[in-house]
Amino acid sequence: MARRSLAAEVVSQVLGWTYFVCWSLSFYPQLFLNRKRQSTVGMSFDYQLANALGFGAYTIYTSALVFDKPVRREYRQAFGDDVVTVQDCCFAAHALATTLVALAQTRVYERGTQRFSRGCLVAVGVVVGVTASAAVFVALRGGAAHKTVHGVEVDGWLAWLYWLSAVKLGVTLCKYVPQAFLNMKRQSTTGWSIENVLLDFTGGALSVGQLLLDGATLGWKGAIGDPIKFALGFVSMIFDILFMIQHYVLYNPARRRAKEADASDEDSAPVAPSFVAEASSHLLRDTTRASSSSSNGAPSRPDDDGGFDSDGDDEARPGRWSDCRRRAVLSFSV
Repeated sequence: MARRSLAAEVVSQVLGWTYFVCWSLSFYPQLFLNRKRQSTVGMSFDYQLANALGFGAYTIYTSALVFDKPVRREYRQAFGDDVVTVQDCCFAAHALATTLVALAQTRVYERGTQRFSRGCLVAVGVVVGVTASAAVFVALRGGAAHKTVHGVEVDGWLAWLYWLSAVKLGVTLCKYVPQAFLNMKRQSTTGWSIENVLLDFTGGALSVGQLLLDGATLGWKGAIGDPIKFALGFVSMIFDILFMIQHYVLYNPARRRAKEADASDEDSAPVAPSFVAEASSHLLRDTTRASSSSSNGAPSRPDDDGGFDSDGDDEARPGRWSDCRRRAVLSFSV
């Protein structure tokens, strides 16, 4: 086994534990957001269901390679040293548990019109059925000699575990698509936690960085032989960048709220009441008549409709004139 400097070993360990913490924490912002809003609208149900399938397969895979002695012995005979650690097993189990909580929230909180898609349900059902059938076949195959490929029995438990790793890899490659499509369909990322995305991106970057560091200091054979770790980091980074573009550029929540506020202000703009318009009309007419009466030398008085009458009658009608003045004041106050 290749040796490397102490500094490289320390940096690798720091990168490994940091990405482990970031990825573990990345599941919680979405759970807290759902609880705060009492709603799961905006979170893709298909994404969570695919996540549950992937992390379920990954939990079984890592647990068997860590705690099952016959499987570990078969793995050592075929490939040498173990590559799966207790940290990998703990991360997978923790991710599965938090994902199941997110799925439970879809049944408890408001979900709007969102549902699991038929295609996703069928795909998950087929994968689970094939996996369970293969497990039953391996359990009932008996103790006879079997064909091996590179030291691995093609119908043994280790081969079945590799099938689970392939399931996890396939889920990782496509699980983000439903969430990205949902954001595009709604033209919004409301309900999808951006903190989850940022932590996931950080964990992916650190994971890929550790893999590259280990490859450069220990040899690239080990790095190439761990495609799941590379896929987990690299693919998550690609989709996280897409989610950040959707959140901060395409469907920016602050910009959306500003547009909605502008539209609300326009809709709630005050409209002059009819009596104000009427008062303005009376004031204009009264002013015109008063000017005309003064020029003709005839006394003016308010007529029956609140205006001035220049017929020479000096009878005062203070009630109507006060009403007209009140209307005029209202028109100016508005």
